[in-house]
Amino acid sequence: MTHGLASGQGAARRRATPGRSMVLGLVGLALIGLGAPGCRRVRARRAATQSTQPSLAPRSGHYWARIADVPEGMRVRLSLETDGARVRGAYAAQPWDGELDGVVRADGSLAVRLYERGVTQSVGARDRDVVLRRERGGARYVGQDREGHVVELVRAPMGDGELRPGVWLARWTGLPAGMASEIRVSRDPDGRWRGVYQYQSGGGSRDGSFQGTLSRDGSLDLEWTETNDGTTVARGRATLRRGRFGLRGSYGIEGHNEGVGEWIFEPLVAE
Repeated sequence: MTHGLASGQGAARRRATPGRSMVLGLVGLALIGLGAPGCRRVRARRAATQSTQPSLAPRSGHYWARIADVPEGMRVRLSLETDGARVRGAYAAQPWDGELDGVVRADGSLAVRLYERGVTQSVGARDRDVVLRRERGGARYVGQDREGHVVELVRAPMGDGELRPGVWLARWTGLPAGMASEIRVSRDPDGRWRGVYQYQSGGGSRDGSFQGTLSRDGSLDLEWTETNDGTTVARGRATLRRGRFGLRGSYGIEGHNEGVGEWIFEPLVAE
């Protein structure tokens, strides 16, 4: 009983000693204070590391696609949106109106579903699943559906309007809206420019070519020819002026460089 009383008195004295508690509290605060900057530095380093990790998600914007029933040598404009984890897009490729949606995988590939609906009831409807591999740093996505049909998306580059050798896209009056034809552009040693292309029209497949010269202001004066099964079906001239993203101007038939419509060049892949 005496021992219990002594212990109680000792505990009371310890409780009644404010200096001891204050010292312990100050030591604890000091230790916390010393640790906090270190914790903040670790968190800051982690955040900096995460912020410098390159994003594998595609860029939202304008893509040129080989999709649906787009003929060989042709492309269709596709608008793509992403929030970094999901993607969605829309396109029009006669006879289909199409949409896509899907997810961005950890390796940057896109797992998407294509929803293609015919412009008329007789065309019907179809859904297709495809995984698009990320290539050229996200400038190109390509894959195949279950039936082996190739689906390819190429991000439209922000060209500066200067003509360079490579694959360009041409649009002109009479092509369906949102469609473009691939043109392979080259430059001869003497400075003359040439291009070859192929597209589908109501009369079948047409092979086209042009040759021309650049003026000092960057405008291209050219002569073009189109053949069907080796027979010349049309020829004419065009003057394309340098713009913000490519070349644009009028074209005509025979010896005229205007009077028929507009011709637009923009780069797809530079060499």
